[in-house]
Amino acid sequence: MEGDHLSVEDVLPSLKSHTTAVRKTAEWICDRHPEWGDDLAVHYAAELRRVNSPADAQSLASRLAKLATAPAIQTELANALADVSQGKSARLTALAAMASAPVNPAPDAWLDAIDLTATQLQPAVVQTLVSLRLAKAQQKRVAGMLLLLGRSSALPHRQRTLAYSGIPAGLFELDGTEFDYLLGQLGVSKPFVQRSNAAKALAGAKLTEAQLNRLAKQLGSVGVAEATALLPAFGQGRDATLGQALLAVFRQATWLRGLDGAMLQKVTAGFGEIVQGQAADLLDKAKAVPANQARQLRELAAGLPGGDALRGKAVFRSPKAGCSTCHSMAYVGGKLGPDLTRIGQVRKKMDLLEAVVFPSASFVRSYETMQVTTGDGGVLTGIIRDQDAGQVTLALSPEKSERVERGNIENIESLNVSLMPAGMNYILTQQELADLITYLEASR
Repeated sequence: MEGDHLSVEDVLPSLKSHTTAVRKTAEWICDRHPEWGDDLAVHYAAELRRVNSPADAQSLASRLAKLATAPAIQTELANALADVSQGKSARLTALAAMASAPVNPAPDAWLDAIDLTATQLQPAVVQTLVSLRLAKAQQKRVAGMLLLLGRSSALPHRQRTLAYSGIPAGLFELDGTEFDYLLGQLGVSKPFVQRSNAAKALAGAKLTEAQLNRLAKQLGSVGVAEATALLPAFGQGRDATLGQALLAVFRQATWLRGLDGAMLQKVTAGFGEIVQGQAADLLDKAKAVPANQARQLRELAAGLPGGDALRGKAVFRSPKAGCSTCHSMAYVGGKLGPDLTRIGQVRKKMDLLEAVVFPSASFVRSYETMQVTTGDGGVLTGIIRDQDAGQVTLALSPEKSERVERGNIENIESLNVSLMPAGMNYILTQQELADLITYLEASR
């Protein structure tokens, strides 16, 4: 048969083949024909019922996501999730497929099914809800669902903070308990992902002047990544006392020099020209010393004490540094950033120090930060995880990916800014930084 004229009827029998190579080839072909989804729905419904291993679940979720623009596939996913007689693996697979499906907006039937999920599936439910693309009319409903999940003490803090962070902007009004909880998750001793989630949640919430004043007092002790995420929350401020409180933070903050001038101008605009001008002056002074990255690296390297690789391993895996959230080392860790298992073979000490302190100075190929502008006005920033002729999957964070149909992409371009936050030398002590570099250098 001619490859250009394959039909779903030609390929469907091969999906059931006992020969792995034949079956995998058929799956590859179907992945590239989302228009076949309605005809393949019965087959994949049966596959869902049979899934019994993490590897099978991941593969099947990916295939279902690519076909999820088909109404019949959408229905099967909703049915599988809502059917309590289905095994846990099948329902988790359905949730994973929904999370990465390029469907805009998400079908209401999916939200209905998610509402019915049992407590044991709630960690995965959070991941799915924050990944769905929603119509404006759906946002309030999902905000309520995420709020309940965020309040659930039965969930791990990672999922609770993720739930709060996923509430659509403008729909989150924190009570005192929620504000205290999220504020407590910003501490440098907390895992990096929890800190990031909490910062994003607070930045997108409707905060009172009193809450903004309390948040300002804690700004000086957070990391550079959290500070960058939190500062836009002050953009609507008008209170003179709050403006002075921000200036006091800027005078002491070690992360100030890492801020973008345009962002600082926007953050302080509501406090008047005097506060805005003083903030700009503080930023100029912070950036002026030292102005040269190469010189700063030399001075930093010269001042580092001797390092210990074993202690460095602990720093790498610590919540404070958060390295293992995005990077793996000997198969342990995240997958958002490059695997660092043998990084010591290809990077010298100064290269490693630069990569940790100034992550935007250079990029590993295929891990460049990309910005995707969609036809519906959306702007997504992340790392391309997968792509084919029809779709692009963008990893937006360690916990969130989004699949975008190429037909909905207006523009895609690389950025010169790493997703990894700069300023690790301000988060770690000199000894911790020295130990981390020694560990990376010894990883061969």
